[in-house]
Amino acid sequence: MSDTEINEYWDKLVGSYAAYINARRAFFQHTTSEARINLIKEKLIGKVKPGEIQAAIDYAKRMSVDELKEIFPALLEIASYTNGYTLFAQEMIWKMPKDWLVENIELHAESILANASCEEYWGLLTLYAKIDSRLVIRLANRASVSDDEDIRDAGLTYLERFA
Repeated sequence: MSDTEINEYWDKLVGSYAAYINARRAFFQHTTSEARINLIKEKLIGKVKPGEIQAAIDYAKRMSVDELKEIFPALLEIASYTNGYTLFAQEMIWKMPKDWLVENIELHAESILANASCEEYWGLLTLYAKIDSRLVIRLANRASVSDDEDIRDAGLTYLERFA
């Protein structure tokens, strides 16, 4: 590739970036915080068009801790199973105050655990492990008595590590 071609691609990139910054600025100026939070929640866990979840993630990275608390159920849902956005969701959750997480995470996780497979248990155990060992032990104990062998295995594995 020639230097001219490289510079042409660079110019396209810079133009696209400038358009993105202008669109993001307009989005902030013309929408309320509540509307933005609701939209981000919807785009993180709803049916979306290509590129929407990436845009929602980019926006979420710039959210305050209080705003992240508002989208916490969506982040927890994403963090509870392995997908291309698991690490992003985990990192956003780990930004929140530990005491708030300890007080709130189990309540929000109940809806996930109601119909969970071993994948959700593994995901939540992994997430809990970086928050509080008591959370891990409670969830691992719950998993260890499951009728599902794979869920039991997840629970026993974490009990060995944390008990």
